[in-house]
Amino acid sequence: MKKNIFVLGLMAIASLTLLTNCERSEVEISREIDNEEIMKIGTPFVFFATTIQAKTQNDGLSTNWESNDKVNVFHREHGSTGEYGTNDMFSITSENLASGKFTGTLTEDLEDGKYYDWYALYPYNDGYTTPANTTCSASIGGISKTQSGYDSMTHLAGTTMPMVGKAVNVANGNTPSINFTHIASVAKIVVTNNSGEPLTITSVSLTAPENIVGSFKLDFSDPDNVAISDGANTKSNTASLKVTGASALADGESATFYIAVKPFNLAKDDELTITVNTFSKTIAMPKAYSFVAGETKTINFNYNKPFTSQNFYLASSITAGDNVIFTNATTGTPRVMGHYSSGNNIPYIEGAFSMGHIASTSAMGIYTVGGDSENGFTFYDPENELYLNATDTDGNNYLKGVSPVDNYAKWAVSIDGAATITNKGKAVRNVIKYNSNNNFFAAYNSDFTTNVGPIYLYKYDARTPLTSYAFANASVTKTPEEATSYSGLTVSATPAVTGSTYAMSGDNIGTVNASTGALTLSGAEGTAIVTATFGGDATYAPASASYTVIVKGNNITLTASTTNMPSSYGTANTFTKYSLEGYNFMIQQIYKNGGKLQLRALGNASGTGTIYNDSTFPGNIKTITITYNASDSNKNCTVYIGSTKNPTDGTKITPTSSDAVYTFDCSSYSYDYFVLANGSSAGYIDSIKIEWK
Repeated sequence: MKKNIFVLGLMAIASLTLLTNCERSEVEISREIDNEEIMKIGTPFVFFATTIQAKTQNDGLSTNWESNDKVNVFHREHGSTGEYGTNDMFSITSENLASGKFTGTLTEDLEDGKYYDWYALYPYNDGYTTPANTTCSASIGGISKTQSGYDSMTHLAGTTMPMVGKAVNVANGNTPSINFTHIASVAKIVVTNNSGEPLTITSVSLTAPENIVGSFKLDFSDPDNVAISDGANTKSNTASLKVTGASALADGESATFYIAVKPFNLAKDDELTITVNTFSKTIAMPKAYSFVAGETKTINFNYNKPFTSQNFYLASSITAGDNVIFTNATTGTPRVMGHYSSGNNIPYIEGAFSMGHIASTSAMGIYTVGGDSENGFTFYDPENELYLNATDTDGNNYLKGVSPVDNYAKWAVSIDGAATITNKGKAVRNVIKYNSNNNFFAAYNSDFTTNVGPIYLYKYDARTPLTSYAFANASVTKTPEEATSYSGLTVSATPAVTGSTYAMSGDNIGTVNASTGALTLSGAEGTAIVTATFGGDATYAPASASYTVIVKGNNITLTASTTNMPSSYGTANTFTKYSLEGYNFMIQQIYKNGGKLQLRALGNASGTGTIYNDSTFPGNIKTITITYNASDSNKNCTVYIGSTKNPTDGTKITPTSSDAVYTFDCSSYSYDYFVLANGSSAGYIDSIKIEWK
């Protein structure tokens, strides 16, 4: 019997709107075959997919074939009720993606003059013997899928979105054109954040009265009405979507999520449950509702979960049942660990201190403590149902969320102001720290300090916070003479409470009475912080407040680290105005060189290292003290004072010296201006201190 070359043209038309928004033409491929050319069973054949916007590789709103895609092809004589031809596999290679050329082997004879019906299935399943029974299964949707970010559909491509098609009454020698349709339906869930807080969505799920995702038995002998049955394979009535790499939605903003499901029907009063993160809503259907193969159904979800801010206080210990947050600071604007979403580390959320505590937001990761000090503590994020975990790879700094608990989700905790939180299952890179360079929380070696800082645990306290707890001033500045008679501030609390204690930290400028807050200052210059702490009582939660005490004489000190000090010599023979510590100076040919100031030498063609004050101080010049750097062996700066700016013809002051410290005493004069210039050799100076009367 003569055999014809078999060329199968596949019209892969996906009816899901989200996959077919690009324009395309529907083209039938027809090819005249030389009937004299004889091919035998087992000889390779080809078919052409007439559109490459088919199903497997998602690219925006279109999906394309990708290399090595395979389809099942069955056939039987048109009008026959007998058996189907055997399962033939056709596949596509990378060089044929543009043309849609599939190659395969036809394993059954085609007879001249006869007409055939053709059936096709994606993805290929070598266990199928016929499209007309349910002996083999295909995956629909997937019990758990991952969507990257908001409004993305890339996860819908591939084998969990099966397609079927049929071409009928095709004469042998002609090319069938098979229109593919999707077996799955798609739930498009639009979530609008109406919580009043920023919302980071990490999971979305859909629960129905029957199994809607998993592995199902198929009968696709009628592709327009595929028979789907449960069978005995894995399936679920809940389709879960994990969301990774998503930013926080502002209040009022919306995001879209796509979940592929088996087609199913809901009767009136049937219930459908949507869960976003851990917030669920169950809808009783007001009328019959159907998820149809090849169609997208939109479900709007209003995320209005009430959020009640809670107050967290610095923890001195933890125990099972505590709710805690992780921060990098105890003052200012702390960075609080957020929720784990994806990747290898956990991002931060900016917090704020009020009377020593942090008020939580929904974006902060609030972790419930489990376990104990002997076996290790666990930190559970109920919003994501994950435990804080360090990877089991010692060479990585990873900090993630996992479920269930494993050996790398157990932590040893010691607290001494800062908390040392060390993973019990990991040898190195096992201590939680905040990375200030990359702005995330991760795990590091205990002795690693570059760009990383300590962690503080803050614990929820249900007691009523004080209305106010504060000092009258945020800072107080005194001269050394004033400091010796200054007694400090007393904290004020509303409602009035007793039992506050005081402590002082910073420079050694004096002491504070722990019970009364009274200061005894020595007159030494420096800066210290006085902190009052209320430890809490049966009714009110703890609180703390602080103020800064600055003891500073009538002077300023210029160093290489002084703000706005030049970073290069600047323009030759040109003075430039700089504001340094609140006063204006004119500078030429002086710059910060590492930890010292470098001054060009007198007579240098590029200018001389010189500085003078461009505005007056509150009093007349008293002394100018130069501390030379150890690398300067010349110590040859000169100082002139006078009643006008840059008094180069003013009064020259002769210094006294002690080692590298040279003091120019101007106190016997009543002049407002000075000029300091370098001598014949380059100058290297640690500091220039200027005092006034």
